[in-house]
Amino acid sequence: MAQQQALRDWLTDPAGDLDPEVAEALRRQLAGVIEDLTDLFDEHLLEHALGLVFGGDVIDVDASSDYGTVFATLAADHSGAFTRRSTLLVLGDGRGNGNAPRLDVFADLTRRVRETIWLTPEPKYSWALGGCDLPAYAESCDRVEVIRDHSGLESWATDVITRAASR
Repeated sequence: MAQQQALRDWLTDPAGDLDPEVAEALRRQLAGVIEDLTDLFDEHLLEHALGLVFGGDVIDVDASSDYGTVFATLAADHSGAFTRRSTLLVLGDGRGNGNAPRLDVFADLTRRVRETIWLTPEPKYSWALGGCDLPAYAESCDRVEVIRDHSGLESWATDVITRAASR
């Protein structure tokens, strides 16, 4: 449980002193529209909350994603949330379904933050299939992690906590 809380704290407020707007912006999920996941992460353990997101219980995972519009909206509506004291965490497959990826906006957001991490359920070989923009987004990310199951998520979470503790 302490590990769970440490990861939640790192994801929502890595420096320990973010204002509420910044913390809220860091708890957003991308999938066609911006979905506020604050309550989900407050009410569930992190692994369970991410499982609900990736499993389609919270958002329509079959909906057409429009990452470019979401990144542009985040930049316009929450520009102050992206600072060197924050981490940008993106959950999703990076498939823009023919929509403009707005790589310029994403690159600008990633330059503003301390670290950009993208978690995807898609194996790397499939990134070049079906309108996936993830290879282009990955160029601006510090890390892209393939999280296929609970054990993968647990390994990733342990790594994040270990790295955060060593700072």
